[in-house]
Amino acid sequence: MSGYVFVSVSGGSVGLLLGGFLTQTLGWHWIFLINIPVGIAAFILARSVIRPDGKPQRARVDVLGSILVTGSAMTFIYALIEAGQRGWTTAAVLVPAVASLAQLAAFAVLETRLTNPIFPPRMLRIRSLMASSVVRGFMVMGMYAAFFFGVLDMSRGLGFGPMRIGLAFLPMTITVAVLSRGVTSRLMARQGPRVVLMAGLAGIALAMLAFSRLPLGAPYWPARFLSFTLLGLGAGMSFLPLLTIGMSEVPPQDAGLGSAIISLSQQLAAAVDLAILASFASHHTNTLRASGVPTAAALLGGYRFAYGTAAIGVLVSLALAGVWLRPRRQRSPSPQPALNLGDAGSA
Repeated sequence: MSGYVFVSVSGGSVGLLLGGFLTQTLGWHWIFLINIPVGIAAFILARSVIRPDGKPQRARVDVLGSILVTGSAMTFIYALIEAGQRGWTTAAVLVPAVASLAQLAAFAVLETRLTNPIFPPRMLRIRSLMASSVVRGFMVMGMYAAFFFGVLDMSRGLGFGPMRIGLAFLPMTITVAVLSRGVTSRLMARQGPRVVLMAGLAGIALAMLAFSRLPLGAPYWPARFLSFTLLGLGAGMSFLPLLTIGMSEVPPQDAGLGSAIISLSQQLAAAVDLAILASFASHHTNTLRASGVPTAAALLGGYRFAYGTAAIGVLVSLALAGVWLRPRRQRSPSPQPALNLGDAGSA
């Protein structure tokens, strides 16, 4: 699991630098085109390295369920984005919001009637998986706020170009990579995953609060550099415990489904979180402009407001982790730990 986090973060670091280089030299279209050769290489490597682990199943794929859950997410995110421009009670917001709920309800009913659903209802009974997914959903509000608004903030506030922005994020990604090389796993072995997670979430929340309090023209050094480093410390101490806790109670036969739910909770929450933050930032910017604040300062003020909103989301994540992720009391006279860190490390 530490290796998985390390590879993910390393790829993100390379992506930031390569994306900045491509944007600055060849044009922003190349950040999409570069994925074609990368995808082909990944496909070839997967075919040569990954071996079947059993007889292929011939069950039908839940295509309708996939369409319904994707459509529900898309219409809900659209409603959130429109709310920042048109207001929460307009038809442009209420209609897609109702459509999203209707699709979600249809998806829930469908999943109870299929023999091979994309989301088996039994997975909802796995306490650690569901609780950690909700905690992760609020946690990534801080992470993606830093990526999205950090780029806009440094571009418009400091005049940084794409390559320089990619370099500016390195304190965060390098810190996460270093922690994922065994530091976090050793801390978990000594203190337990919940304690390490709580410390990591607190670090992310403090970093978001620091970003929200930055003066509009604050230089990169030292405040932004230290905030990115603190964010890296928090993320590096959060991702691995959440991943380990989330998979700790998943039956071996459902391991693939459990890991897919973990990825879904992060990606879907990131999209929804960004829509919420963008809506809040846009509304705050419009309010500042209406009060006479210049447009450039109003935009930066909106970014600061989004950072503050993200900090609140991470604090909610911290509170939920403290309440929901408490280890269960064992009834056995010789209790075993709720999470076998030895097995998780070997996995």
